[in-house]
Amino acid sequence: MKILLFATSPIKNVRTLDDATPYLNQGPLKSYAEHGFGLNLVALKHNQTPIGMCGLIKRPELDSPDIGYALLDDYCGQGYGFEAASMVLTQGMASYQLETVQAITLPDNIASNGLLTKLDFQLIKQIELYGMQNNLYQYQK
Repeated sequence: MKILLFATSPIKNVRTLDDATPYLNQGPLKSYAEHGFGLNLVALKHNQTPIGMCGLIKRPELDSPDIGYALLDDYCGQGYGFEAASMVLTQGMASYQLETVQAITLPDNIASNGLLTKLDFQLIKQIELYGMQNNLYQYQK
């Protein structure tokens, strides 16, 4: 099964299990250790089948925590990303008293740009991050 990583694959070049281990150790797991939050498993409610991940991380390059998500391609476009990201925003902002959450995505990633807009993120500007131009979005209470 092919994996479609919305915010992480083009930016962090995570495409294999060997790529995933250092990414997880230096990214999401480090975020949990330092900030208390990170990426969570996204699974189907009825049978707990893992379909992706979604959560908050704190990148040193950004002023605020940002939301990240990735879904297996078989589950894209079915509302799972919106459901997971909505829950992460609601619970994460309340649990960690966050006023602002950011998000980055490639300008040509239509699915991620659309999802962030649907979640009421506002496009702030384009920034260079990881050697690429990215859209920087922001969500505020």
